[in-house]
Order: sequence, then C-alpha cells, then structure tokens
Amino acid sequence: MESSEIRIPKDLERRQFLKLIGASALAIGVAITAPRMGFLSTSTAIDNPLAFYPNRDWEAIYRDQHRVDKVFKFVCAPNDTHNCRLEASVRNGVITRIEQPYDIGSYQDLDGNHATANWNPRGCLKGLAYSRRVYSHSRIKHPVVRAGWKQWADDGFPRAADGTADRKYFKRGEDAWVELEWDEIAEYVAMGLENVATSYSGEVGAQRLRDQGYPEEMLETLKDEDGDYAGIRTFKLRGGMGFLGATRLMGMYRFGNMLSLLDDHLRGKGPEKSLGTRGFDNYAWHTDLPPGHPMVHGTQTFDQEFNDFWNSDLIVMTGLNLVSNKMADPIWWQSLIERNGRIVVISPEYNASAPKADYWVQIRAGSDSALNLGIAGLIMREGTYKDDFVKKFTDYPVVIRTDTLKVLRAEDVPGIAMVDPGDTWLDEHGEVVQEMDEELKTSSVMVMKDGTPIGFDRNAVGDYLETGLASNGYTLDDIDLNWSGTVATSDGSINTRTTFNLYIELTEEYTLANTSKLTDIPEETIRKLTDDIVKAKNVGFLTGMGSNMYFHNDLINRAQYLVATLTGNVGKPGGNVGSYAGNYKAPVFNGLPSYIAEDPFDQTMDPTVDGRDIKKRMKLVFESVHFWDHGDKPLIIDTPKEGRVVVTGESHMPSPSKVVWTANANLLGVAKWHYNQIANVQPKQEMWMVQDYEWNMNCEYADFVFPVDSWVEFSR
Repeated sequence: MESSEIRIPKDLERRQFLKLIGASALAIGVAITAPRMGFLSTSTAIDNPLAFYPNRDWEAIYRDQHRVDKVFKFVCAPNDTHNCRLEASVRNGVITRIEQPYDIGSYQDLDGNHATANWNPRGCLKGLAYSRRVYSHSRIKHPVVRAGWKQWADDGFPRAADGTADRKYFKRGEDAWVELEWDEIAEYVAMGLENVATSYSGEVGAQRLRDQGYPEEMLETLKDEDGDYAGIRTFKLRGGMGFLGATRLMGMYRFGNMLSLLDDHLRGKGPEKSLGTRGFDNYAWHTDLPPGHPMVHGTQTFDQEFNDFWNSDLIVMTGLNLVSNKMADPIWWQSLIERNGRIVVISPEYNASAPKADYWVQIRAGSDSALNLGIAGLIMREGTYKDDFVKKFTDYPVVIRTDTLKVLRAEDVPGIAMVDPGDTWLDEHGEVVQEMDEELKTSSVMVMKDGTPIGFDRNAVGDYLETGLASNGYTLDDIDLNWSGTVATSDGSINTRTTFNLYIELTEEYTLANTSKLTDIPEETIRKLTDDIVKAKNVGFLTGMGSNMYFHNDLINRAQYLVATLTGNVGKPGGNVGSYAGNYKAPVFNGLPSYIAEDPFDQTMDPTVDGRDIKKRMKLVFESVHFWDHGDKPLIIDTPKEGRVVVTGESHMPSPSKVVWTANANLLGVAKWHYNQIANVQPKQEMWMVQDYEWNMNCEYADFVFPVDSWVEFSR
C-alpha cells in the first residue's frame, strides 16, 4: 500500500497558513461546543416579568432534602415533669427532625375543657435532639442474661449450707452476655424467681438468712399472719417515677402484688395469707420529697402547676434553678418581667436564673431555714402578718400544753363551748367524701382575749370558724393569737401557750443582725426581701430539691411555710409554696389503687366496670431504697449505755434483698456510697434485673437486661 503524503504548495505564504489554521480550529471548536451552548438562544421579549419565571425543576434537588414520609406526635417524658407533646418527622423509617407542634390549644379532656394556647411553645433543646438517643449506640436491642448467672441456673442453682451461691457465678461487671429469645429468657427468669422464693421460705429459709448475717428484726418482715416465713418478701421491685408513664412504670408494683400468686403456689397459703413482694420507693429516695411538707399540711408534697405563676406578682425562687432545670415552661414565670411583677432568686451561686431576677440574694449554702426564720420574726414582731388568714387557716391560735408540748384537746376541758360544723366535704349525694377514724376525731382549743377557751373541730376552717365563733358571741378579732396562761382542765390548771406565741420565742434570736451573720446576706437585703413579701398580693415561693439535700431539710421546708402562712400565701392562685423537684403525687393518678392492687386471685374481668369498683387485694408492701443503700440493713446502733438500739421502727423495717427488678430507674448509677454497693451489697442479691432502653451502670452490673420502647416507639 502506498503511503499518502500531504503536499503544501510552495507558494503558500506564512500569513495564509495561519489564517487557514485559525479557521480550522474555529470549525472544530464550534462542532464540539454547539450542543452545550444551545441555551444561549435569543432572549424572548417578555411584556410582564412578574408573570414569567424560568424553569424551576432544579429546585427539587434541595427541596427534596426536607421531604418527609409522615409525621407523628409523641410525649417527651424525662424526669423533668413537663411531659411535652412533640412532633417527629420520619423519612425512610428514620426520624429526621423533632419540632414543637404548637397545638396545645386543641387539647381537650373528657369533659370538653380545652387547654389554653398560652402554653406554647413547649419543649426544650434536649427534647428536640431526642432522636440522637433513639438511635444511640447504647440502645439496648435484645434481651440478654449474664453468662455466669445462666450457668448457675443450668447447674441447678447450687447453694452452700447458708444459701449463698458460689462467687464464680456472680462476676458482675466482668462477665460475658448471652443473647436469648424472649420466650427462653422468660423461662430463666421464672426459674430464678421460683428458686429464690423457695430458698428463703419457711424455717429453713429463715435460718439461711440468719447465717448470712441478717438481723432477726429483718426476718420478722417475712412472716405471714401465721408466723411462717415467705421468701417472696425478699423480692424488691421498683418502677421509675410514676408520671413518666403511670401504667408501664407503676406496672412493676402491680406485678409485685400479683406475685402473691407465686407465693400461694409455693407455700399453699391461699388468697388471704399469701404475700406479695416489696416495692422500692422513688420520690423519697431521690430526695425529691420535701419532708417538711407533710409535717405542715399532711400532703406528701404541694406543687401548683406552672401556669399558676401567671397569678403571682412576686416570685421567690430558692433551692431551684428554673432556667436550667425547668426549661419547657418559662413563659409563666418570666412573664412577670413584662408585666411589672418581681422576681427574686436566692442561691449561693449566680446561676442561670439569676439574670432574670430583679435582684439576686447570695446565701450561705444550707442556711435557708435561718433566713426564713429571720423574715418570719420580723413579720411577727412588726405585726405585718395577715391576721384574718392566720386565724382562719393556720394552727397558730392552737393552744399547746407546756408540760407535754402537745396540743391541748378540747375533750380535756370540762364544759368548753365548741365550734363544730360537722362534715363539710360531701359529694353530690350528701355522702361524706373522706372519713376519719373516731380515735383521730379530736378537737383543739383556742383562747379568746377575755380568757375564755373555745374548742374547735378539724373542719372549723375558714368561714366555718368565723360562723361558729359568731354563734358563741365572738369574732376573729376576739381570738388571742399571742396567748400565754393557764387553762382549767380535767387534770387541773395547766400552763399553755399558742403556737404563735412559741414561734415568737423561737424567732427572738433571729434578729436582722444575727440572721445576716448566719446567712452572709446583708441586713438591708433581708429587710428589702421581707418588705417585698409583705407588700406583694400573691407570692409564689418556688423551691426545689436543692433545699432537700441537707439533714435539716425538714426545718428548711417548715420555715418556708412559716413565712408563706404568715403572709397568707398558701392555697390561693399565685400564692403558694411549691417544691419543683417533680410533681409526682400518687393521689393525682386516681386509678392507682385499682391498677396496682387489683385482686390477683379474683380479677375483675368486666371491661365496662367502674374503675372504683375493681376488686382490690393489696399484697405489696412498700420499702425505702435508703435501707438498701445503707448496706441492706436497718439502722441499729450499739451504744455504751443502752447497748443494742434498733432505731428503725417496725413500720419501716426493711426485709433482706435477694431479687431486685427495676424499670426506668438507674438504681446503681445514682446510688450514694457507690463502691460499697457494688463491692459489698449487690453480691448479696441473687437476681438483678433491669428494663431500660439505653445501657447504663444499672445494666452493667445486672444479671438480666430487657430492652424497652423509647418514647417515640410506643404503639399504644
């Protein structure tokens, strides 16, 4: 094949050559780019630019990033008491974002009452980021049993003569985990519960516990009415805080009550004499419980709802940091800033709530009781207390015997005139709502300014007292609030003083100067705070569990109530004492007794029955976790003079703990004296079971761990 040659004319000049090359390059360039440059067409004339826009299909690329397949509502229910209803968006089965639904105004109860939209917005950044916990690497996804415990069960639960198991089976925190199916792990749990209950029942079981070092007083708690020992009483079940899920968490106590069926199966004592388990408490264990509250008014804790702050014109915050710890509902108290109300924050440190206050009172830690006694002393000495309120609604006029320091009973004063309105709390049918044992229906005494004692019943409160006094020819002004003198009784004349008079004496030493020294608060600040409280119409005393951490916590609580009652700030809109560690009063959940204590031996099967008519048989007994955290023993002291003294009374005596089962409660993780609990106390327990949705310290040292739904996963 002959090769071809490109022949260039000899007469081709350089200029012509360059022109030829340029034209060729342009032709090639156009051929390559023309398809891509097609959009550079001649612009079209547009008469109305507002009626025309270029193609926007490209926007779908970024708009699709926020597309969701569905949205749903859920309740965010941590231990902050708010229970905010939030909205989650889902795409491809995964939560992509969580937002506030702003739908509170649509909430409606069974009677058709609607919530106000003023609650909006609800929620906090923790709740909006909750999906991070749902998809956390620490989520528990399968039921597991510790390998050593499983081996103990597979070996037939071998025990030494004293009932203890070989330590090789109980290497908690070190052992491997075995994943089982639900049916299989349930079999192991059932076998374990039956074995433990059997091992510590009867005289043989009691002797084993004695050999293990448990005092006889603890063994007494295992006895039924025949004096026989029931090993089921060594079971301790604990649900988390009730209002985080009343049925699912209080279900632990229902289960404890139902386990009386197991006791009957093992000991054959029948429905009447079989026993249930013990139930570990929550509220007091967390120190959420303000011990002084029931001492003042008999209620476990008093809390007004957050929207009641709107009715206050002065808020005094102490032992509490609402900005950091109550983030969902700030609108109700911070609204005072806009409405010319006043806010005072009392705390040792300048916390996150302090910038919201009109002034911050820096107090020496733990001296809250001294501050309140100083304020109360000023109010009483200067006579700026609410006289009518004090006489109608408090026990300050009540006469106290100085020989016994107990209340003088009207029954002990012959011929005394009485103010007794009878039962005043009646239902729609005229029936008494709340009955009281006859032995408790005693009456107290107040003394008039003319020296006449007047008896009054527990129902002689408010207008009932005023009406009753009028029927005896007296008015509220006739009551001698500061009485001190003798009263003739059936035992002769005795010296008496009113409660108010005793408080006057108590606060004598709490002068401005002394109170300032005790609290490190300047005198002028104490005076200013006192004057502000006296002048305010409605004072909200907002307290928290910070005050409950001290050994004199009851005195702090009672001193707070002393100031509140003297100024008439109890039981009215905007004027109350609230302990915002958590509003978890069990009485708020009206169906609790029927749910927990339904008769295991004769359950109510009619789905239409009134909840109040459900048959009940309470077999569960509650016990404070404090005793477990005290080495699983009561408070018993060896003294030089009295010898062995059992301080813990029969009503609070703990039983030996052999089975511990918790739900939504990181018991080991929050326990004080942690090392002692892990090293010395928990080894005494033979079954430790945990229900939770994230792995925690309680899981790490458990024998069984069960996964549960998170808040967004509840289907019913």
